Amino acid sequence: MSSDSKSSAAEEVEMNANGARLVGITRLDELLRESAKLFPERTAVEEPGARSLSYEQLDAASNLISDQLVGRGVIPGDRIGLYLEKSVASVASLFGILKSGAAYVP
Repeated sequence: MSSDSKSSAAEEVEMNANGARLVGITRLDELLRESAKLFPERTAVEEPGARSLSYEQLDAASNLISDQLVGRGVIPGDRIGLYLEKSVASVASLFGILKSGAAYVP
């Protein structure tokens, strides 16, 4: 990726956040944490015909999953397989895995 592409991507994140300073965040789980602080009530993920979670709710759900993983011995650098249908639960699981320091394997 060229430096121009990186710059454009950073500007896009800033613009999409309605002027909020999200530039410089390099990890998805960090972006979720900041989004939960800035926009707690906004819808973060929606499952058609089912439920949705706000950024605050998604952050909390992924924290619970991360805590469970760490409690079971997951350490940074571990790889965790994720085999779920597309759903609110799969998104929360993905973020929980990232927050534990592990990587998810789809």
